[in-house]
Amino acid sequence: MNCYPKDIWSQIEFDKLLGLLATYALSEKAKQQILELQPISDFNTIDQDLSQVEEVRLASLRSEHIPFSVYENIDEDLYLLTKEGYVLTQESLLRIHMVLHSAKAIIDFFNDKSFENFPQLKKIISTNPNAQEALIQFDRIFDAEGEIKPNASPELALIYKSIRSKENELNKTFKSLVTRYKKSGYLAESVESMRHGRRVLSVLVENKRRINGVIHDESATGKTVFIEPNEILAINNELFNLEGEKKKEYYKILKGFCDLMRPMVPDIHGDYEMILALDKVLAKAKFAKSMGGVKPMILNKPHLEFYKAYHPLLLLKNNDLNEKTIPFNLHLQSKNRILILSGPNAGGKSITMKAVGLLQIMTQCGLLIPASSESRVGIFKQFFTDIGDQQSIEDDLSTYSSRLVNMREVLAQTNEQSMVLIDEFGSGTDPKIGGAIAESILKEVNHKKTWGVVTTHYSNIKFFAYQTRGILNGSMNFDTDSLVPTYELKVGKPGSSFAFEIAQKSGIPNGILKYAKYKTGKNQKSVEQLLVDLQSQQQKLVEQSETLKQKEKQLQRLMDQYDAMYKDVEFKRRKIKMENKQRKLTKVHDEQKAIEKLVKEMRLKESSETLQSEVKQRAQEQKALVEEINEIKEEIYYNDKVDPADLVVGGYAKLREGGSIGKILRIEKNKIDLAVGAFTMTLKVRDVVPCAEPIEQNSKKAINTSLNKEKGNFETKIDVRGYQISDAVATVQVFMDEALINNAIDLKIIHGKGTGKLRQAVHRKLKEYNAIKSVGHPEDAYGGEGVTLIKLA
Repeated sequence: MNCYPKDIWSQIEFDKLLGLLATYALSEKAKQQILELQPISDFNTIDQDLSQVEEVRLASLRSEHIPFSVYENIDEDLYLLTKEGYVLTQESLLRIHMVLHSAKAIIDFFNDKSFENFPQLKKIISTNPNAQEALIQFDRIFDAEGEIKPNASPELALIYKSIRSKENELNKTFKSLVTRYKKSGYLAESVESMRHGRRVLSVLVENKRRINGVIHDESATGKTVFIEPNEILAINNELFNLEGEKKKEYYKILKGFCDLMRPMVPDIHGDYEMILALDKVLAKAKFAKSMGGVKPMILNKPHLEFYKAYHPLLLLKNNDLNEKTIPFNLHLQSKNRILILSGPNAGGKSITMKAVGLLQIMTQCGLLIPASSESRVGIFKQFFTDIGDQQSIEDDLSTYSSRLVNMREVLAQTNEQSMVLIDEFGSGTDPKIGGAIAESILKEVNHKKTWGVVTTHYSNIKFFAYQTRGILNGSMNFDTDSLVPTYELKVGKPGSSFAFEIAQKSGIPNGILKYAKYKTGKNQKSVEQLLVDLQSQQQKLVEQSETLKQKEKQLQRLMDQYDAMYKDVEFKRRKIKMENKQRKLTKVHDEQKAIEKLVKEMRLKESSETLQSEVKQRAQEQKALVEEINEIKEEIYYNDKVDPADLVVGGYAKLREGGSIGKILRIEKNKIDLAVGAFTMTLKVRDVVPCAEPIEQNSKKAINTSLNKEKGNFETKIDVRGYQISDAVATVQVFMDEALINNAIDLKIIHGKGTGKLRQAVHRKLKEYNAIKSVGHPEDAYGGEGVTLIKLA
């Protein structure tokens, strides 16, 4: 990552932001690493870092708080522990214990949550078996207060037992002596004390020769001496020796413990690194919470699209002062990569420019930003700034010279993946010459397709931005009535400096301002106003164009809705016509059957021939009606042409009649195999239309059937006894679709009586078909309610 100049972070105040962020970390090492944060350009790493912080932020909103406690740097402790034979102090071991204990609490928390809400954060969390074993060994040796347990070793347990025995003996003897000497009036008000780790009597100075023993000390006033009586001298000596043995045993225990832990150092270090990483993530999340930071959408290319964005430092400051902060919207893309920002001094130009840089750098450092979550932020690989007075006595550079040095680096190094932030572009020298040089530099920077935000007061720069593709003007709004800035960013329109108006408000005499206006000349003001007017007109045209596009879209939607409604009405009209023809066909069919029956009953030849003629006439009528129905059906169901390329094996298709949806198993010429429910159906390609996958598919074993049959071979009866209700309903649906395609009239479904639930389910399904004329049951001798008879219209 190339960042220039060396003080770039102080120029945009990123160092201040890191200082605030570091206060949220718990360890000094984490604080230091935060202060050294640098932007990165790897998309996956940036997205992962932001996602980890976002997961912690969202967990906080759900009141899920990751357990985390204070810990200390153990790098040096672990380094010393790797040295063969080295024995760490008890304090060092307790620091390590603190880290291991914190790591266990964190791992237990995430194991309990199963990482379901922390898919990215789990990449930090690691379980190190040896580290957990080290924690078990710690708990075996140390108590809750961090002291070595009396039973840490058998030898230490014996020493503690001996100490307790001697202490009891000492207490008994000492108590007897205190009682005797106190009664004699030899002792001071506080009868006993400790000196050099030994128990002594507090004796009034005038009585010191009345008690045999060793004088260890005297009080500051000299009125009291501290004597160890001869009676307890031997006991104290033994206790002193036992304390020495205890310390030796402590050392022996610690040495054995260090030897045991030495192979575990890599795993312990793994726990430490996990805590350190989590510390930084939690610090970022807390910092984000303080300013309402969120994760924007990340794009793996240069892009700037901020909505309701704030300068983070200004937002935090104003929040503390309970003052309002004005957000801004800014969208830079490949067609418009550079924003020329103009407007009055103290109007917010520099703040907005720095805010853009800060938000971009924060994103590439894995920090959530104070903006709308709809913001979209790209990735840049180079950052260049030229902000503030960089005069250098050391390098013998004036302000303008230092700026030219910066521009030289910008011209030499920038490309289409660079971001440039320049404040007061062209200032520091003669305005006419400085403006011309600045325009020339801007032209080259734009040619290199560099991105950036530039502030200026120069009219020629604003006019160049107006004329040049890739650059757009922007301004900070100014209330011309009250002559105060509103701090609102307006993109697409250059701003005026309002120098005369601000000078007048500041109390500059009118005579001086009048002379200044005269010296400036009318042309300067008129050119700037013309530029503002031109830009405003262009912006209005753009807005009107967008409005027209929206209205055109609305009109197109209305036309599409009208076409759909018209097609629907036409479809229903033709379908009603077809249903009327079908009813007439049924009537003719019934009459034909009645005549055929009558023919069989008649015995007279003359009458029979007459009736035979009537039968033929009815058959012809029936044939004509069938043809008419088929023609109408063609208009209804086959009016819309389907591209065979839209039907692919593995996709889904819907029957034109009945609406059943199935998975496409095979396509061969004009035939298609479709898995519908529990059936595999073979149909003509023209009988189906492509569709999306249904929400739920039945995975039961398929029952092969075929709808591609010659008329007259269709089986008008099905038996669904023993089927599950869902399978029976699916079978009935396919059966009915088959019947409609084959123009069947009388149908029979055998479902059995049982509890009646299967019959009820079948009848509910049949109610979905408008083409059904009647539904009933035969007489009990022919199945009764265990059979359903259907007559189609």
